[in-house]
Amino acid sequence: MDWNAEWSILGLCLALWGAWRLRLRAAAYAAGSKRATVTNPYHCVAVRACAQPCESARRIGTRRFLSSEAPPLPLEACEAGDAACTYMHFEDRRSGPRRGPLAGRAAADAAPFERRQGRGRRATDVAPVPVRT
Repeated sequence: MDWNAEWSILGLCLALWGAWRLRLRAAAYAAGSKRATVTNPYHCVAVRACAQPCESARRIGTRRFLSSEAPPLPLEACEAGDAACTYMHFEDRRSGPRRGPLAGRAAADAAPFERRQGRGRRATDVAPVPVRT
């Protein structure tokens, strides 16, 4: 056999192997397409109830669950059937501002008066705490 025939056989083998890998990848993608892959560890879901929610959906309300802890759909004891409730997806479980109303304000502005009086609690605290006015 000459080298052209050897390269042709090698090329054919590589083409068959590549086609086989593409077919495996396509089958794995189709099988996994039913469930999304979540990379955010704080990704959460809330149950979006239908127009006539069952008791289970009313009891859950608008509570957000981490994706791994979410109740499976359909909910237990649901009379509405398979397509009644769906998931709403969120980046994390927070629904409002991250911090309280005093966030970003200076400490002197946050407290109306100085609560520290006298010296500190440690034995090495000998001088009284200075009081700002």
